[in-house]
Amino acid sequence: MKHRWKRRQPTVDLTPEDVTRILASTGLTCNVTELAQTATGLVNTVYRVDIDAPPHRLCLKIGQRGETSAAVEFRATALRQGRDTPQAMSFLPHEPISGHPCMVFSWVEGIRIDMHAEHLGEDERTRLSFLLGAQLAQIHGSARFGQTGLLALERDRLTVREPFSLSLAGLHDYATATLRDEVRARVGAARSEALIQWTGQHRGGIPASPAVLCHGDYGTENVLIDRSEQLWVLDWEFACSGHPLLDLGHLLRTPLLAEVPFHDAVAAGYRSEGGILTDDWPRWARVLDLFAWVGFAGRPHIGPDTLAEVRHRIDRVLTTESP
Repeated sequence: MKHRWKRRQPTVDLTPEDVTRILASTGLTCNVTELAQTATGLVNTVYRVDIDAPPHRLCLKIGQRGETSAAVEFRATALRQGRDTPQAMSFLPHEPISGHPCMVFSWVEGIRIDMHAEHLGEDERTRLSFLLGAQLAQIHGSARFGQTGLLALERDRLTVREPFSLSLAGLHDYATATLRDEVRARVGAARSEALIQWTGQHRGGIPASPAVLCHGDYGTENVLIDRSEQLWVLDWEFACSGHPLLDLGHLLRTPLLAEVPFHDAVAAGYRSEGGILTDDWPRWARVLDLFAWVGFAGRPHIGPDTLAEVRHRIDRVLTTESP
């Protein structure tokens, strides 16, 4: 879905000389021999950087979301490096060219899962779904927190800086605060009111879970697969302390998992790594995913395709996911 969103944040345009200077600021003495912007997201700018010294190819990411987000992304990546994330090599709170935070990672050569899956048969897609579920369980086992919320880096540790409630009561409060005035009108007054009432009536239901490290944007566009079938997770800028179903709900958005057998394969993979899921986990994963969709509705420049998807996601919960 993200490929249909329009980027409004200008990219940070750098020359090879600029990047050579940035890398020197991290302690890496080299010359940049080739530089290319990759397919970036909506805010940050990412470069593939070839240099004339080991390791010869790097990923340079300019953190335009700010220092807190960049520091969390760098540390969360470092927690998993050597297993399923790039090596987190260097972090600068303010790089010398644009002044933005800057992260240097090892380069991962692979293909995005969503593109890879287009060419797979049913058995291969089932195996891939299993691997994705297993990887999520491993991620969720990396760290636990005392409460759910947004993260910050303090003394080289990820800590909760802004608690939030990932519950139906929390969703009720969030929807009530967000679906007002213009946002309420664009989503639909009746639909908005129905969601607020639904979340108010069903305060229980979501299975209890410890607060764990969540990727926050675990979709197939952020996971690469290499030639050895190793999965690599990129773009940890939305890492948070959350409920495991938050990541699973995001994963269920992908067409790769549109059918129930693939849901079962994800669950089997998740449980194979010690993860705990109830039988009705897809229902509650979609409910928790509404935190994101309600948030999208509140964006001032939401496009028509995204707005249509917001309405569809709300309607699906209201009509098919009721307890």
